[in-house]
Amino acid sequence: FLDLASRTRDNPEDRVVVFLAGHTAVAEGKDGAFCLLRSDYPFATDWPAGNLVAIRDAEEDRLPADKARAHAIAFADIYNELSRITPLNRLVIVDGCSAQSILRDAAVRRIQDNFARAQLSTRVAYVLGSRSGSPSFEDERLAHGLLTYSLLRGTGGPNLGGKRAEVEKVFLPFATGADLDADGTTTTDELQNFADRTVPPLVTLAVKDMPRGAPGDDPEDLGPRPVMASRSSTSFPLLARPPR
Repeated sequence: FLDLASRTRDNPEDRVVVFLAGHTAVAEGKDGAFCLLRSDYPFATDWPAGNLVAIRDAEEDRLPADKARAHAIAFADIYNELSRITPLNRLVIVDGCSAQSILRDAAVRRIQDNFARAQLSTRVAYVLGSRSGSPSFEDERLAHGLLTYSLLRGTGGPNLGGKRAEVEKVFLPFATGADLDADGTTTTDELQNFADRTVPPLVTLAVKDMPRGAPGDDPEDLGPRPVMASRSSTSFPLLARPPR
């Protein structure tokens, strides 16, 4: 963030994207801190050998405070650094479980309140891969989490694998990717809409391949949808669609 702040100091019109993908959870405590689990997090579940679909959660309803301190990074710490940079347009993408919990994180909301009191004209858009308390999924055949794969497809990501017929059918209606109005520019609003329309069918395809008895295979737990946050007030042009 220090390098980013230095390179964008004189460019308030710039756009900054913070992309987080991996295992996430909400910590115990009244603040409901949304956390990113580090690679040293002590997972207990042994997934069946050859399983192609995995769930990105901490296995507990709430992340114990001792594990949060030792094996996690609070999203509020990242958001606090984000608040110090000059560019006014920021997009936060989280491909992880319970991602919507970011919007309820008390520490994040306090930082947002400070923005409001300072009357800073920042715009923060979110694309979040799951509801509060819901899992997110990754599929080995796609080599990405489902939200990540959807956004890469929507923005012209190169050399993407997993292009099975059933996956291609999901994206067939979107000839111009996430540029839904085909005007050559993708806005954060369009990116959110694209994810909302493509991730759920990808979830359906992934879930049917999960082994019975795997964590999270209760039908009540399945079907996470990207969460749209303040779409009408935060949308801004994000990228130009490359020529075909």
